[in-house]
Amino acid sequence: MMKASPSISLRMVMLAWVSALGLMQVLLWRYLGLGWGWFAASGGALVALLLLIARQKWTECRIDRRVFAVALPLSVLLLVLGGEGGLFYATPDWQVRYAVLHDLATQPWPFAFAHHGGPLILRLPLGMYLLPGLVGQYAGFSAACWALLVQNSLLLTGLIAMGSALFEGARRQWVALGSFLGFSGMDVLGQWVAGKSLALHLEGWAGVQFSSTITQIFWVPQHAMAGWVLALAYLLWWRGLVPLAVLVAAMPLVALLSPLAMIGGLPFVAYAGGVEVWRRKWLWHEFLAGALALVACGPALLYLTAGSGAVKQGAAQSFQITGYPIFILLEISAYCLALWRMKRQQPFGIDTRWIAVLALLVVPCGQIGDGVDFAMRASIPALAILALSIGHALGEPQPWAKEAKGWIMVALVFGIATPAGEIWRAVTWQAATPVLCGYLGVIRNGYATYTAPWAALPEAIRSSDTQMVVAHNPYRCWSKPWRDPVSGEASFQHPY
Repeated sequence: MMKASPSISLRMVMLAWVSALGLMQVLLWRYLGLGWGWFAASGGALVALLLLIARQKWTECRIDRRVFAVALPLSVLLLVLGGEGGLFYATPDWQVRYAVLHDLATQPWPFAFAHHGGPLILRLPLGMYLLPGLVGQYAGFSAACWALLVQNSLLLTGLIAMGSALFEGARRQWVALGSFLGFSGMDVLGQWVAGKSLALHLEGWAGVQFSSTITQIFWVPQHAMAGWVLALAYLLWWRGLVPLAVLVAAMPLVALLSPLAMIGGLPFVAYAGGVEVWRRKWLWHEFLAGALALVACGPALLYLTAGSGAVKQGAAQSFQITGYPIFILLEISAYCLALWRMKRQQPFGIDTRWIAVLALLVVPCGQIGDGVDFAMRASIPALAILALSIGHALGEPQPWAKEAKGWIMVALVFGIATPAGEIWRAVTWQAATPVLCGYLGVIRNGYATYTAPWAALPEAIRSSDTQMVVAHNPYRCWSKPWRDPVSGEASFQHPY
């Protein structure tokens, strides 16, 4: 009799991820200097939420430990190539990201910046930064940077492990992983049509963007992981492997990682809830999970919405109706056609396919903040579901998948240029130099998406112990010119 391979339950991995989201809430309370009343109320809700989820009825599903043996080094490799650890080139987004971490590691918590227009606070999705920032409080900024790499590697490992539970057998898991990492629109064709350089970042050709998987990992890992955990929780629910309460609870908790990715997950959560109601199931566990999650992340929601009136919202200003058809054509049409050719053999249901496609058709039309961040971040859950559906089709040996595979391969052959370009720049361009400034050193007056007046904080979370600090930043925030992959130029100034 063959001995079964050592394994870890899907429930344990999912609970670890939800616990990590909960820890981010607790660290935000510490960062804001909240009193013990908040810790008692929100902390009690968080503990009750974890107990409620753990006691739900879970379908037995175990993940082979060999999956983790692959996922952990792969996660470290991807994140290091993306610039974490400072060993390879990092995109200019990391100028701001490391500056925020610098402030969290070196300034006393809670703090506000003395500013000519009145005290300013950092007001942004801080979930990814808080634990590394706390490490930096005791061990310095360099230790905080390494703590960030360790934290993100563990989180990404958990996501890869959860994703493996959607596919049976090692072959299908490898195919799905490869296609997910290579997933991208046919940006090289769009860049060529727009008359732009094919040697630089390829995804800005249309004035709006759906980011490839590698782009998300390299540029915005916190947004990527927030969107992916929602997508995975939904698909695992669809397969009957996790209870709906997990998905409901994760929704508000991920806001501290990425509110825009959270918005992108709303249609899937709403559909899942509707299905359970249609099945005439009592949803009191789900309502209770949602209520407890809202109480647990109450301070985070108040914090994230402080001063949000200054953030641009509405129809996308860069949206051009004349360019919309070719954008959709090159980004997702081949993948959608492949799924359509599969008829009713949809890996995660026809309804899921339509929700994902409709979401991707709509998000380019909206805007929250400057630029096209809303389309790039709110599209992450739907893109992840589309990518995993494509991975399922590629791993399917049945004859009905043959024509779908043809369309998928066309898209992947052209699309692979985008992640290949990101990796090529990571290994050939000059490695990122340490960021020497805090946030206001990199962005002199601050963006409304990253800062808010201290007075805009609701009194319930505005600590009287907040220390007013003066930002002392060197004239140059990095020792060597930092190259921008969009323009190709190197500068001592943040390009965006």
